Amino acid sequence: MNNEVTFHTGTLADAISRAARVAPTKGEAFDKAAGILLECQPERNQVIVRATNIEESFRTILYPTTITGEPFKMRIPSLLLDAILQTLPKGDDDKTILIDRGDDKVRIKSGSTVTALQILDPEAFPLEEPIPDFTGVAADQFAALVDQVAWATDKKHAKLSGVHIDGQRIVACNSYCLAYVPCDVRVEQPITAPLGTVRSLLKSASDVRMAPSERKLYIALDEHTVCSTNLIAEEYPNISALMREEFLGTFKFKKSAFMDTMNRVNAVARQDRLPKITLELDNDGLLKQLILDIEVPGVARLRDSLIVETEYDNDFSISFTSGVLESAVENSKSDTITVDFGYPDNPSKTGSIRVTDGTGYTCYAMSRRG
Repeated sequence: MNNEVTFHTGTLADAISRAARVAPTKGEAFDKAAGILLECQPERNQVIVRATNIEESFRTILYPTTITGEPFKMRIPSLLLDAILQTLPKGDDDKTILIDRGDDKVRIKSGSTVTALQILDPEAFPLEEPIPDFTGVAADQFAALVDQVAWATDKKHAKLSGVHIDGQRIVACNSYCLAYVPCDVRVEQPITAPLGTVRSLLKSASDVRMAPSERKLYIALDEHTVCSTNLIAEEYPNISALMREEFLGTFKFKKSAFMDTMNRVNAVARQDRLPKITLELDNDGLLKQLILDIEVPGVARLRDSLIVETEYDNDFSISFTSGVLESAVENSKSDTITVDFGYPDNPSKTGSIRVTDGTGYTCYAMSRRG
């Protein structure tokens, strides 16, 4: 007897595309969890779509237009299934039928196109852990907030490779900077999660809710879709010592003007592996300026400037690795950027600066010596 399930092609293609982002394509995870599992439940008129790379998982429920036969499972190679579905017409009336004849293949029929794919053993697919209760745990605009700080994670060090959620903020840091945004997410204790692939899934989410367990962070993307990622077990660094409040001075500039200047600076910066950029606060003229100075010895030197607002009347100079400062400003939301600098008790010390945008986004960037 044939088992058949029919979907609107666009609905199936979208779910498979998202699952394919999580499904492994190589390595040990591929050996254990290759493919996308479809659990077809005719009595409930639903199909559960699952994928996992062991570290992360994806699960969504689809409601097909028709489903016949006994309950059955199909485990289909992810890249090939996704590639086929993306080529099919996806109009309102276009449908795709998956046919299970009880052999080692699944037939995919859409219009005049019929494709037979070799399937994998569905019973060998990793078991799914129980999903915790999401009640009362919400995170508005979570994806956008994660994007603001994720650039500051450090993939080379496990404990810094994810974003840190402490209930009030989403934090990311590396050896050069610390970035955070306010985010009111109720968690019993701070957690650190490497949101890698999950981060891309968040962008299409309509109602993000979160539920941490002992080992995983579960994120509901909508009422039918849940993804998860393993939590990082190592303790997150104590960041409070970096978050100072006392500064020597402050200046403000327009983000758009700064990024425009950085476009020219980068023409030189790209000639060096670790380009150093020096900021000089110049108070000599009628208008106070911030001079950006970059030199690649033996190649080029560029000096450019932009107008700043400041009540600080002395000159000040500080150097950074170019990309750090650019990322700190680029990921702000407002066009007015405030930079706090220096140490009141030691004016010659550079240390770190604080970049803020008035929306809660904050970045502490460490200066560079030599």
